[in-house]
Amino acid sequence: IQSAKPILDVSGYGMRYSGELNDTARINYLSLYLERLLEAV
Repeated sequence: IQSAKPILDVSGYGMRYSGELNDTARINYLSLYLERLLEAV
């Protein structure tokens, strides 16, 4: 995630709240992150 941090602005947002999110929210965030990452390539 750190390597693609400049590409995805919400990376810091997800890492900030990662400790408060449940497993479902983490999966949703990761899927969103991967989707945005593929769009940036």
